[in-house]
Amino acid sequence: MISSFRFELMKLRKRPSSWVLGLFLVLIVLFFDYYQFYSAITSLEAGGSDPTQQVTDVGEFREYLLPARVTVNVAGLIATFGGPIALILGALSVGGEYGWGTLKTILTQRPGRFSVLSGKLLSVGAVVLAYSALALAAGAVGSYVVAGAFDRAVDWPSIWNLMKGLAVIWLVLGAWAFLGAFLAVLFRGTALAIGLGLVYGLVVESLILGFSEGNRVLETLTEILLGTNGGELSSSLGTAPTAFTPPDPADPVQAALVLGGYVLMLFLLAAIVLRRRDVT
Repeated sequence: MISSFRFELMKLRKRPSSWVLGLFLVLIVLFFDYYQFYSAITSLEAGGSDPTQQVTDVGEFREYLLPARVTVNVAGLIATFGGPIALILGALSVGGEYGWGTLKTILTQRPGRFSVLSGKLLSVGAVVLAYSALALAAGAVGSYVVAGAFDRAVDWPSIWNLMKGLAVIWLVLGAWAFLGAFLAVLFRGTALAIGLGLVYGLVVESLILGFSEGNRVLETLTEILLGTNGGELSSSLGTAPTAFTPPDPADPVQAALVLGGYVLMLFLLAAIVLRRRDVT
């Protein structure tokens, strides 16, 4: 399994898609988070209107963009928009072997199916960890620039808070990446896995949340959604603006257990499907 992990990690490192997805994640943090809200705040202070319709308290958002809140800021953004990026990475890392017809060749060598799958998913976890650190670093750069623009003191969060934020981002992205990997094994390819995964992340979860009020079944489902638990876990890292705070936040330990359960369950399901089906 160690040899499979090293080989799969080398493949992911050499694939342009891995670098493109990481770069896109950095752009999301810098542009759609810090630049977007900085522009909205300066526009409001100049007497303009808020283009995002989200800034209701300028002072509240000023504090949110400063270095002291970098972990809760970046983690909240990743929980909302980072899932599809990790899902695509997971689907490409596993589903590409079906499209290239190389999975049969790999399985005829020494490693067994479980070792091959374990190596792939461990390498995905390593890349997701790198993505998490990259996103947090991008947030640190963005918050530092914003603090200078606002002429505010640069107060960084504690090492413990930074490590906790890194772990939260890693867990959120890891759950989405393993979902993509499982769908790739289930559908023996990348196209349908990515398509259905994006539909779930961008449409299905939003519909469930939108129609959950007053519906006990949907309200129960919201408690196990990836997006909901990711957002609730990220909100435990610090104080976020009222617009980003869940009305009834769940226990962060519960949210972490749900996301960790997704990782374990998806890994086991992918292993069962790969083991029981013929590779053609």
